[in-house]
Amino acid sequence: MTPTADREYVVRFIPSDAKVHPLDENIDVEVVFEDGTRYVATFFTLANIKMLFEKNARTGECANGTYFWASDMIIVRALTMESVYRAVADLIASGEFEKAFAGPYPEDS
Repeated sequence: MTPTADREYVVRFIPSDAKVHPLDENIDVEVVFEDGTRYVATFFTLANIKMLFEKNARTGECANGTYFWASDMIIVRALTMESVYRAVADLIASGEFEKAFAGPYPEDS
């Protein structure tokens, strides 16, 4: 079922008790709709992507920091629950949610 703006959903960080630095972090986000279907994406800040480039240049990963990629990646200015909720709501309203998030996954058993 395609997510629409009139459906109820819950947004949560994974893990739910994570201590998130709002300006330099990345975290998985799960969206669960009222019918139990789940979607997941990873939210990043720009500072976190810059840090990952620098780390990869030091470690040799991603061709010595030449590139960075992540599936189902969404970039926000600040990694707060408010900004994540706004992004999710906008992606649903624009019809782009299923392009940005992986899923749907069936309801947890």
